[in-house]
Amino acid sequence: MQKGSFHAQRFGTFCSTLLARRLSIVFPIVTMAGLFLISSVPGQISPDDPEVFQIFQWVPATIQNVLHIPAYAVLAFAWRWCLNGWMPTRSAVLATFVICLSYGLFEEYYQSFIPGRYASLTDILFNGIGVLVGIMFFGVLHRKYCTV
Repeated sequence: MQKGSFHAQRFGTFCSTLLARRLSIVFPIVTMAGLFLISSVPGQISPDDPEVFQIFQWVPATIQNVLHIPAYAVLAFAWRWCLNGWMPTRSAVLATFVICLSYGLFEEYYQSFIPGRYASLTDILFNGIGVLVGIMFFGVLHRKYCTV
């Protein structure tokens, strides 16, 4: 898409509307809730557990670890978008990084209490990589579509 395209203009308008700013908190909160629910899945799935938990048996542990990157990229993108209209860029980037990485640390701690799960430095590293990817992706989209 080019800067002057119809969709780019609509995205730019959406980025700056007051309604979008006020509702923008929903996206990161829902993302955090989803991540929390996924963190609550026990490490060993029993036949009595809900069927949706069975999906996690099909995904190898290595892939589950790598999936932290896109999951936390989405979370960081959501927070960066939410904070965009409320504070200067550098502050929003720093706040996004601190919020998302703190949440990742909290989730790893929380997982240590879930049967069959444990806290992992590798997961924290992948969370941090995902946060950086999400912040950078937002920056690229914002520069491309939301400049005046």
